[in-house]
Amino acid sequence: LAWQDGPYGTSSEKVFHFSVMILVAAGVGVTPFASILKTLAFQAKNGVMETPLKKVAFFWTCRNEDEFNSFKDIMVGICEDPYLGSIFELNTYLTGEINLKKVAATQLYHQYAGRPDWNRIGRRIGEEFPEDDIGVFLCGPISIAHQLSAMCKKMNPPPASVRNQRVSDAKRQRKFIFYKENFQ
Repeated sequence: LAWQDGPYGTSSEKVFHFSVMILVAAGVGVTPFASILKTLAFQAKNGVMETPLKKVAFFWTCRNEDEFNSFKDIMVGICEDPYLGSIFELNTYLTGEINLKKVAATQLYHQYAGRPDWNRIGRRIGEEFPEDDIGVFLCGPISIAHQLSAMCKKMNPPPASVRNQRVSDAKRQRKFIFYKENFQ
């Protein structure tokens, strides 16, 4: 009898090799990330991480606010835990019409109207963790993949900046590493 827990296959396995990560889901693309969030939260809480977590920044965009209800319990559970709340940053972005009464009812995680500014987000997280490689994971459409890929390229140091330095003088520079997963 064998027991297998957690997300396995494709790029989702790579999340366990980063201490800092940006997870981006669009619509139903949240499905694999729900499993990843639960697994990361469990492992962090129980001290069984391959790589100790420093930051999990989760961003979920949807057109309809009712879509957020499908995994609301997972997000609320993480936010209500003081230990996990210091590691996990949960953000939802509503790209369609917004009902302000519903938004005001749940303020445990960050809620926004409109689309994320990936460059601003990448810059903020990069400044917070200047020496850690940052895994950027997407389960969503190609349009967001292009935006995230461009953000990663923009945030990464140019290769020429290290070329003229001796190896012993070269300071370790953080990299943003992008992974995309299709889920339809």
